[in-house]
Amino acid sequence: MTTLDLTTDVLVVGGGPAATWAALKAARAGADVVLADKGYCGTSGATASAGTGVWYVPPEPATRELICGGFTGGGSHNAAWAISSGGWAGQAAARHARSLSGGARTRRTVPVGGAGLRPTGTPGPADGFREVVAAVQGEVLPYRKNYLRHGDGLAASLRALDDIWHRLRATLYAGDGDAVRARQAAAMVAHARWMYTAALARTETRGMAKRLDFPAQDPGQHHRIVTGGLDRVWTRPEPLTTAPREVA
Repeated sequence: MTTLDLTTDVLVVGGGPAATWAALKAARAGADVVLADKGYCGTSGATASAGTGVWYVPPEPATRELICGGFTGGGSHNAAWAISSGGWAGQAAARHARSLSGGARTRRTVPVGGAGLRPTGTPGPADGFREVVAAVQGEVLPYRKNYLRHGDGLAASLRALDDIWHRLRATLYAGDGDAVRARQAAAMVAHARWMYTAALARTETRGMAKRLDFPAQDPGQHHRIVTGGLDRVWTRPEPLTTAPREVA
């Protein structure tokens, strides 16, 4: 194994579309950037399924093959989200690195993240992430819960997911070998709680956001719903900004 000793302002781990765009944006913002990936940049993460058109095999011209169009389950919205979120992260990282002046390269790295890595109570079984994944799937995969949405069902699923979250906070720990799987399981629970909390906050049917108990569109809810939080999930409406129309 070759060991590299590198100094940089911003370290990006991963070579998927979000990470790659984060590295590009940070570099364009003036930061020195190192991107670390297990393979070749462009073959990691959601690059292929998101249909970004940049999925390549190892970088020899004779073996480089563009397969854009041969994807399922991704699509332009996934690609757009990966690129935009990566861009925001890269710009923020570069801005933070500049705010530290020369200290960015000499700081001691500090581990972050709690759920799945650092339980607040007694660690559970090493494969506890499997039970978490199955529990989340039980609340988000059935059509009667996540497609035929009704406030009563959403509230019941959200109570179950809240309980799962608080239990995994206290016990979920997979060790080094399956740490990524444990974190992925925790992320699934967090995302499901955001999704259902936002769905409960929108008491209407609009586009793909459908409610059986509120089948009509409400003109008063012409806004986005922003959500976040971990131990306590929150939502807030975000007004739409509409560009003025140009008249010829």
